[in-house]
Amino acid sequence: MIKKHVETGYKPIIVCSAMGKTTNSLLSAGDFALRGQVHVDSLRTMHLTTAEALSLPESTKKDINALLDELEKLLEGITITSS
Repeated sequence: MIKKHVETGYKPIIVCSAMGKTTNSLLSAGDFALRGQVHVDSLRTMHLTTAEALSLPESTKKDINALLDELEKLLEGITITSS
């Protein structure tokens, strides 16, 4: 669809949304952190499984893990400040 519009001379702006239920999972992770629990395993599994299915390079998987590690640290901080 995008290619068709580009070929006709348009310069579309493309907006990507979070995949699957990522937004809901992030909100849920925040709620759990407020109650003293850190849960990022489902997010990690979903994103790494997708990266694997798309045959993305190991460097991308490493970047995904780094971002999820950062999220986990942020959630741990929330558990400390909310107790």
